[in-house]
Amino acid sequence: MEEGYPFSGTGSLFRFLQGLISIAVQNKGIVVFDNDAEGLATFNRCTQLNVPANMRILRLPDFPEFCDFETIDPNGRHRTNINGQGAAIECYLDLGGEPCIRWKNYNAAVDAYHGELINKELYTRNFLNQRNRDEGYDYEKIASVLDMIVKNCVLMREATLNKELGDRIENE
Repeated sequence: MEEGYPFSGTGSLFRFLQGLISIAVQNKGIVVFDNDAEGLATFNRCTQLNVPANMRILRLPDFPEFCDFETIDPNGRHRTNINGQGAAIECYLDLGGEPCIRWKNYNAAVDAYHGELINKELYTRNFLNQRNRDEGYDYEKIASVLDMIVKNCVLMREATLNKELGDRIENE
């Protein structure tokens, strides 16, 4: 997040979503949480809200590649599943080399440690500095995120059209 972004962190995003729901915002919106411990905990909290049909609450998808991922903790290096614990959005970029997650804070809400990709800024910068599609870059994981978002946009649109059709039939 760039400096000054008003809703950084999952707690702020949760409160922002609560605010949108409380004022019955009519715009369509999608909220996407990371697939890490913090994201999972807040995603779970959001699913308990009375989310209207014009909003979707999503979490980055589990990815098979994340089931056997290099991690580091005080006891050394291990290979483990980072889905739901350490797979933030940067993990969906082309990681190349030997990426590693460092375990950090314990999150009691999901009974898991929160992990963070080491050198995540480098992976982000490599992605953002692209000006054209790079044939050597692996877009598969980030494309799956975009596919998930587009699919949910389509589902929201279909629900709106079905409601409008139902209302029209009811009024005739």
